[in-house]
Amino acid sequence: MLKKYLKLNETAIACSVLLLIVLTFLYTQKTSTQKLEKETDKQTLNFPLKYFPEGGWLGGTDTWAQFSGEVESRSYPTTVITISNDSYSNEKHQASTTEQLLKDGEVSSDAAYFDVDNDGNKERIVSICSDGANHCPDRQEVVKGGKVIFTLVTDGGWIDSTATLNGFYANWYKNEDFPGGRCCATGNTRTRFVYKNGLFVPIFEQQIGYIEVEDKQ
Repeated sequence: MLKKYLKLNETAIACSVLLLIVLTFLYTQKTSTQKLEKETDKQTLNFPLKYFPEGGWLGGTDTWAQFSGEVESRSYPTTVITISNDSYSNEKHQASTTEQLLKDGEVSSDAAYFDVDNDGNKERIVSICSDGANHCPDRQEVVKGGKVIFTLVTDGGWIDSTATLNGFYANWYKNEDFPGGRCCATGNTRTRFVYKNGLFVPIFEQQIGYIEVEDKQ
């Protein structure tokens, strides 16, 4: 009986040791991966700037620049929505005319035209710089038939189209996107909105990372 107990005890100890080894290995692998990802995120690529599209240029000099667009990084979509309810609105109201915007001290420009509610007609997406705003544009409006049907309120944000013609992508910044000050964002948050039951609803988000390139040659 004692031998049987000792044998079972030895087996349990062996299993515990094996489990500990496996857990240690997995933890080490995860830590190494996170460290590598962190180091990679900080890496500045050493290439001529001509290798990257001008449309994705975010700022810099003749030898150093930040890029987004086709060379940006994107996290896997998450359904954890972080954009605040105060940052967008589905409230419908009459769109302001250019004359009214100028009278109010605001400046506007048509950012784009594309379908956002899958009705076959293109809506007008207007970028607005409010009077006294620090980081323009600070407001985006989706206009349909002379009425605003959606408003995005965020410093420096913008709205992108989607190939589905249902909804759009709202791009906006968090404070942590500016570790070096408001001049130099390292990325932004991209929230996917869909048109559902007459409202634009957020369904997932992605973190967008900009790359840095410096020509040291």
